[in-house]
Amino acid sequence: MRVLSNYIIIEESVVDHKESMTGLITTADNASKMRYHDGVVMHVGPEVKYVIVGDNIMFDKAQGHHITIDDKTYRIIREQDIAVVL
Repeated sequence: MRVLSNYIIIEESVVDHKESMTGLITTADNASKMRYHDGVVMHVGPEVKYVIVGDNIMFDKAQGHHITIDDKTYRIIREQDIAVVL
């Protein structure tokens, strides 16, 4: 697979609950309402400057498109849609 321009293919994290650094436990239902989701960078385009394959990121869930390849679902986003590299 070859990604073009400043696009990034990510695999979204799927969790049933998550505990924050402050001890707050977020359920899957609450996480779906949050603006940012987390994921792992799988492929990057040649114009991407600030992330590399394997980085854990948080991105705006309203951005990007879903694709399915070999029965796995990925999201394609632009580098500008990333809020944080963890």
